[in-house]
Amino acid sequence: MPAGIVAVIFDADGTLIDSKEDIAVAANYAMKVMGRPPLPHEQIYRYVGHGGLALVASALRGGEPVTHPDPELAQAAEEALKHFIAYYNEHPVDHTRLFPGVAEVLAELSRRGKQLAVATNKDAAVTRLVLQKLAAESYFPIILGHGNAPRLKPDPAIIHEILQAYGVPPAAAVMVGDSEVDVQTGHNARIATIGLTYGHGGRAALERAGADWVVDDVRDMLALLP
Repeated sequence: MPAGIVAVIFDADGTLIDSKEDIAVAANYAMKVMGRPPLPHEQIYRYVGHGGLALVASALRGGEPVTHPDPELAQAAEEALKHFIAYYNEHPVDHTRLFPGVAEVLAELSRRGKQLAVATNKDAAVTRLVLQKLAAESYFPIILGHGNAPRLKPDPAIIHEILQAYGVPPAAAVMVGDSEVDVQTGHNARIATIGLTYGHGGRAALERAGADWVVDDVRDMLALLP
C-alpha cells in the first residue's frame, strides 16, 4: 500500500453490511406487486451492485444481471423500483448486520485519523439510515450514492467528489469493496483498491478486475493502512 493513505472509501452492500437478505425480500415484494413470480434469493444476490433500478430490471428479466433496463423494460422497472424502495424503507434492517470485524476496523481507522466515506450505488438516504441503525453512521461524514452522487459507480465522479470534499489527492486514497464495480471505480479514479472476498464478487472476480490487494477478512486491512 502506498505510504500516506488518508481517505478510506467504502462500498456498502457486501462490504460494510450483509444486507442481501433484506434486499432479496424487498425485490420479491416488488415482483409480487408487479404480478411476477418470486425469484430464489441466491439469484437476486447476483443482481446487487449496480443500484436499485438495475436490480429490479434484472429481476423482471429473470436472467443474467443487467446494468440498466433495456427500453422495453424501462417503464416497468421504474414502477418496480418504487415498490422495492417503499418496502425496503420499511424493512431496512430486519436481517441486515455489519459484517464481522467491520465495527472494529471503523473504530481503529478513525482512531488512526483516517477520513472515512461511503461510495455506493444504493440509495444514499437509505444507506445512511441502515448505518445509523447499526451504530456505524457516525464514522462517515460523507455518504454518497443514488440521490446525491453526481454519477454512480463505476464512474469516478463519486470518488472525485469525496476527495475534493476532504482535500485529499488520489495518491492518498483507497477504495474498499467486494465487487468488480468497486475495483473498476477505483481504477477510473486512479486510486488504490482493496477487494474483500466475503461479499458479492469473490476472490477470482476481484483478482480478475485487478484489485491491488485482496483480503479475506476486513480486519486484514489494518496492516495495509498504518
